[in-house]
Amino acid sequence: MWSRETEEEEVCSGKLGGVMATRARKKQRKGSDTAVQGTNDSSVVSKASAAAQGYFRDPFIQHFVCKVSRRAPLINRGYFVRWRAVDHCVRHFLHITAKCPKRQILSLGAGFDSLYFRLRADGALDGTVVFEVDFPDVARRKAALVTSNATLRGLLDPCLPPSPHTGPVYLCSSQYRLLGVDVREESQTEAALSAAGLDWAAPTLILSEVVLTYMETQRSDAVISWAAKRLPRSLFVMYEQIRPDDPFGRVMQDHFLKLNSTLHALQQYPDLPAQRQRFLDKASAPTHHTAFTFVTSPSQTLIYFLWWTVRKLKPHWSRKEHGTAANLPGHACFNYASMYVLLNEHCVCVCVCVCVCVCVCVCVCVCVCVCVCACCPQGWERCVCVDMNAFYLGLVPQEERDRIETLEPFDEHEEWHQKCSHYFILTASRGALMEQALLGQASVPSVSPSWSSTELKASAVPVCLEGLGLASTWMRLEGLLLTGGSSRGGRVTQCRSLIRDQNGWRSTTVEASADLGVRLYHTVTPLPGGGGAVVYGGRSSPLRPNSDLFKLTFDPSAAKAPRPDAEKVQVEPMDCTGNPPPPRFRHTATVVRHGGRHFLFVFGGKNQSACALGDSSFLSLDQQLWTEFPVGGDVPAARHSHSACSYLGSVVVFGGLSREGEPLGDLSLLTPTEQGFNWIRAAVRPPPVPRYSHCAHVLEDKLIVVGGVWMHSDGAPGVVIVSLSTYSSVEFRLDTSSVPWPLMLHSFCSELTDSGEPALLLIGGGGNCFSFGTHLNPQPVSVCLQPVSDYLQPPGL
Repeated sequence: MWSRETEEEEVCSGKLGGVMATRARKKQRKGSDTAVQGTNDSSVVSKASAAAQGYFRDPFIQHFVCKVSRRAPLINRGYFVRWRAVDHCVRHFLHITAKCPKRQILSLGAGFDSLYFRLRADGALDGTVVFEVDFPDVARRKAALVTSNATLRGLLDPCLPPSPHTGPVYLCSSQYRLLGVDVREESQTEAALSAAGLDWAAPTLILSEVVLTYMETQRSDAVISWAAKRLPRSLFVMYEQIRPDDPFGRVMQDHFLKLNSTLHALQQYPDLPAQRQRFLDKASAPTHHTAFTFVTSPSQTLIYFLWWTVRKLKPHWSRKEHGTAANLPGHACFNYASMYVLLNEHCVCVCVCVCVCVCVCVCVCVCVCVCVCACCPQGWERCVCVDMNAFYLGLVPQEERDRIETLEPFDEHEEWHQKCSHYFILTASRGALMEQALLGQASVPSVSPSWSSTELKASAVPVCLEGLGLASTWMRLEGLLLTGGSSRGGRVTQCRSLIRDQNGWRSTTVEASADLGVRLYHTVTPLPGGGGAVVYGGRSSPLRPNSDLFKLTFDPSAAKAPRPDAEKVQVEPMDCTGNPPPPRFRHTATVVRHGGRHFLFVFGGKNQSACALGDSSFLSLDQQLWTEFPVGGDVPAARHSHSACSYLGSVVVFGGLSREGEPLGDLSLLTPTEQGFNWIRAAVRPPPVPRYSHCAHVLEDKLIVVGGVWMHSDGAPGVVIVSLSTYSSVEFRLDTSSVPWPLMLHSFCSELTDSGEPALLLIGGGGNCFSFGTHLNPQPVSVCLQPVSDYLQPPGL
């Protein structure tokens, strides 16, 4: 099945160029195999880091690395959810098969995994043998590590003979076999496993943890089919990547391409339905017999049976050489009927064929054949797969998720959820017992956006400007102020500006009277009447949120200057009285009116001690006084990374990330009452897909939401428009063919522009894409809203 002999025969049967091409392919394959082996070394270092930080208990993984290095919290979380998913499936299998006298775990591409040692130390391997298969070089290195380490060697048989490390069985203990063999080679793999004592009839868990995707798809499909054919009582557990075509997926693919470790399966199986069908479609490879005593499918049975019947008729036709039709049976016509039973190892077919022949000089026969076949399933019978967001939120208890939140300072939610949406865990079963070991269905539902057929054109603004966690506000018509954030050069402390003139957008420096300091995920709220803004909150690190406020005053004479080299901004600390709210970041700060006065309404966010805040605070802008108001109604859940927009003296709050770590899709309005404020929840139809880390604006009576991160749907969010009069919504995709790709619309800021036609100016965005590298959008992007102008018109116009 995986033999390369036929392929090489075809190449070598040609000229010298074919031989050279074969050698080149061998060399390329060897280089790719070496690169794939390198991913094992990187993976084990990351697992050791996560274990050392307390994400999971594994005292043995440290023995497979030279030194335990501390990785970033995002990487630790990513490897925790991977470890947790595999551990969940393995232990569920062991629980379901606990009464079986013999069971097995077959780990393909095991690398330096410590699975056997963990399970053996926990006493979880009664009646179980663990078989690990990997490249001979990897198996040789692992065998040397195990035998030279007293802790690891102590979990093998005490009378373990000295290993020559020559393979294919590099270690052989009563419950552990380490094999060095290329799993792509079927005959070698079967022979090695049989020699190592694998019982092909025993309940077996086959584990593939980011292994098959590195093979050519035809070969990985062959492995899946082979496992189904040879192991009739088995559970296949696979952890791999999906969704290659969205922005995060593109960064992920490029990373592995640079490592010469192409993710082959992504092209043919890009999403969960395709991966699931991949297993359900995989029957065992057909067995062909030249004697035709076996058949491989009902259609082949019928073809074979017609062929056989015609052969039976041929002796009658041969009588034609005697010269007359009278010599034929039936004197010019005859009937022929037959029945056959054909079978192979999977199917039994009963065929009946009736032929009527008329002979006048020549014979013409009409045959009718009917075949009925009963086949046993040859492939995987059931399959369940979920992405890691669904697994984490649906199958990891809330208590454990709360524990994870306390381990390290963390504020990379967007990248965490995107990483989880691009990996999945799959279980496929053969046999009734193994069906009980399948994954349970996770509780995160899929939500389909109400997509419009209209796409909104995005175009690049030719200005080099990047950053994440920054904030923006209008200084004046055609002049934007940008504050804070982080870029490739580090944290940004200086203010920047974008100015538009007859030549388009350009970036200029800003002369600020005082330094705002390092701050990310803060707010800059324009003051009523223009001419200034209020800066509030943000953070320098997840453990250091800001609580200070600054008033920004813009130079009114700058608008009259023909082309100023620098914008001037007056920065003044605000000395506020009253009871201030706790410091925070990822919050919103919006202007509301009450009793003819303007207040800065602060809602939500997070800080070093709360993963999501749900309090409401009001700052009197004229008195600089934190003022308390009674707030009633249907109070929204605590959240951060949401949006809040002023609307007719009220505030419209949409989306965000909940305290439980799930995106929200609700829309609420905070409206003033005689004594205070009241929350009203709006029922939007159709409901927008839940999201967070987006931006929003109000134009006329429409809420325009752009970008963000979601986990309930495929792809990436575009623009959703919600009518604030009818509470109807529609989603629009972005046409990003004219902008640098990938375009990541989270941790960015945006502003409405209206130079002749409404548009959105999107600035910054991106992030640290797990271990695949950092991507920041290199320049601003403008999104034209003209195609949706009909949606933006107020009622009655």
